[in-house]
Amino acid sequence: MITNDGPLGHKLLSPKKHVAKTYLAMVAGELTLSGLERLRTGLELKNGEQTQPAQVQVREQDPKNEASLVEITIHEGKYHQVKRMFAAISCRVVELKRLTMGSLSLPADLPPGAYRPLTDLELAQLKG
Repeated sequence: MITNDGPLGHKLLSPKKHVAKTYLAMVAGELTLSGLERLRTGLELKNGEQTQPAQVQVREQDPKNEASLVEITIHEGKYHQVKRMFAAISCRVVELKRLTMGSLSLPADLPPGAYRPLTDLELAQLKG
């Protein structure tokens, strides 16, 4: 999201505002049940920061190649948080796509690198 509305950008991106952000992550490495549980209960990052619990759903797993497609929702948005959370459970994010931010969802028909203005309703929902 690109905005020239500073207060709105701060409201959406500040970890202290707890706006839900959902991502689709392609993850390399063995994704274990204990690792998923750590994501779901909150974990300590390598620099000592503690994360809040995340909602995590494994969409696809390829045990042979140790790769997984994971949907994860966080409520903070610390610097590279999703990548750092997976690193804390010995996995590496190969690809990351943000699907939602607050009430805003990425349109399925929007090509990569493209953009569109928000509708008045979307803007009102984000500000509300």
